[in-house]
Parts: sequence; C-alpha cells; structure tokens
Amino acid sequence: MKRTAFNIAYTGPAVDSGTMDVTILAPALFAIGKLFESVNEVVNEDRATMKVHVKATDMGSFSVELQLLQDLSDHILNLFKAAGGVAGLYTIFKLIFGKRASLLTLIRWIKNKNIDKEESLPNGNIRITVEGRTEDVSELVYNLYKNAEVRRNLDDSIRKPLLIEDIDKVKIHHKDQKREITQEITKEEAEYFTPLEQSEHVVIDEVRKIGYTVQVVSFIRGNSWRLYDGSTLLYVKIEDSDFLERVDKGEISFRKDDFLLCDVRVMQMLVNDRLTTKHFVQKVIKHEQAAQQLGLFDTSDDLKS
Repeated sequence: MKRTAFNIAYTGPAVDSGTMDVTILAPALFAIGKLFESVNEVVNEDRATMKVHVKATDMGSFSVELQLLQDLSDHILNLFKAAGGVAGLYTIFKLIFGKRASLLTLIRWIKNKNIDKEESLPNGNIRITVEGRTEDVSELVYNLYKNAEVRRNLDDSIRKPLLIEDIDKVKIHHKDQKREITQEITKEEAEYFTPLEQSEHVVIDEVRKIGYTVQVVSFIRGNSWRLYDGSTLLYVKIEDSDFLERVDKGEISFRKDDFLLCDVRVMQMLVNDRLTTKHFVQKVIKHEQAAQQLGLFDTSDDLKS
C-alpha cells in the first residue's frame, strides 16, 4: 500500500476564524476524494484502487491523505508495466494539479471557451484550437478534461466554494523529500471549472456467454481481473459473489491461462463521440485449469475447479 498527503485550504473571511460552514466544507472535501478516485479510474482503470482520508490541521487548512492500494506481487507488477504500468499517487496528483501539462493548466488555458477544433498528432498528443489559439496536450490529460465525473468533482471542490462570497482562494500544496507543488486558484478563475455539457447514450447493454483465459487475478474485491478473450487483453470486473467467496476461501486455485466460461454483461457507451466498453462477469459457469482439456461446448452450471 502506498500513501502520500497534500493540503487543501479554502481561504477568506469565511474561514479566517478557523470555522467553515459544514454544508460548504463537507461536499467540497467529499468531491476532492471523488476527484482523485475518478482520475485514478481513468488513468489506472481497475488496476489499482484509491481511498481518501481527511483530517483537520491548521485553521482553514485540511490535510487530505490518499491511499493507493497496490496489493500486487513482483510478477504481476511486471505484467502491468508491460501493459502500460500503474500510475502512483504523485503521478495522479501531478496530472491534476501539476505546473505543466496538467488538467489544471489545460482548464486555465481553455478558460471555459468552446473548443473549435481537435486534431490527433502522430506522437499521440492532441492539438486543440480555441479562438485562434492552439495548444498540444497529451491524450490522457485531454480525456480527463472531457470526463464528466472528473469535471463534476472539480466543480464541487473548486468552483462552488469559490462562488461563496467569503471564500477568496483555494490553495493546494504537496511536498515530499524530493518534490513540491503549490497551486492557488482564485475567485476570478472559478468559471473556468464549470462542468462541460455531456452527450452520452448506451450503444450496447447485453449479457453474452464469453470464454476467457486468466492472465492476472486480483484478490482485492472491486478490482478487475486481467483476462484474454482470444484477441484482446481486457480488464474485467468479477461480480459473481459465490465464485469470489470460493476464491477467498482458497477453494479455487489458478494458473496462468486457466479457462473461464462466463455470463458477461457487455456495456458500451458513446460519450461525446468517444466509445467505451466495459465487461462485467455476472456468473462464472466453468473454470478449468490450463493443464486440463477444455470442454468448450459443455455449458453446465456446475463450476469445475
């Protein structure tokens, strides 16, 4: 388990006395936690989960402790590195609040204006044009900018508190032995954090019978497994509680390339012209270890392990 800490301070007459209306503070701090969780989901998908703990420090300042859970063996970490790696806490913090090439710098550059044009570049970056100005940003930062949940959480934690008359600034500070980041967001910048209008609709939402081979098993409830469907390595959430209980009890053991036949909910969404697909295993029908002969046409409900 990794952990780091940063301070967030809402400053102004509303907090100069060391007090702050709980109806303002509680939603803002909750949104800060959800912000990091939503960014972590975009960046790491389901390879790691994040928890947020909050404790009060000085007047008007709140130290937020974030814990990124990585209960992974060296072998699994190497697999993740080969597939793009797991971004740690500092990387996620820098993606949101860094001085350069971050979500915050992009929001400040766009200034809540309409994007006139976006162009994919050969190096993987995105070139965006706003009122005749152009800027190249990473695809990841641009995806964060367009993510509805990320923008809602920024709205609740940054813009809405700044709209209150007696709150002037939001200060964010992180420091460890090697690095330090400090950002101040003023009341004049509040409108930059207005959530985007989102267009989304469900393209596919259906249950299919799909066979996978197991590549990486996660023993953290809620995390996805790394499964191969014959053409693509996928992060798949296992929702079969009976199967997971047997795994927790050690009644089922796994080898790489074990076969799973499953009832899978496939959900495909089109959000602002961006297609996303998620797989949820509702029931594991069959489990056969890699060394065994697979009976591909036997769809009995009895689990084999």
